[in-house]
Amino acid sequence: EAGSFRGQAIKFMHGDSYLAVNKTLIRQLENWELPDTESDLINLKKSMLTKEQRVQTFARKNFEKVLNFPEVLSTSPADHVEKLCRAWES
Repeated sequence: EAGSFRGQAIKFMHGDSYLAVNKTLIRQLENWELPDTESDLINLKKSMLTKEQRVQTFARKNFEKVLNFPEVLSTSPADHVEKLCRAWES
């Protein structure tokens, strides 16, 4: 998806353009520890991690600046924005 957008928007892109990747799960997946007996979950984790890594590789290859935002779940819009701001700053 991002590659398609990039191709269409190349004339608008310059040094202060960012690619924002929403709902990045790579940290959670890397820290997800599973017992060796859970082969289905291990395969799921590997598949999801591979997908996340492909997105990150594509992003770094095709965009100068990449922002990764974790999934934020909150019923309060103010809390949601606050968490996104903290992710932006880190």
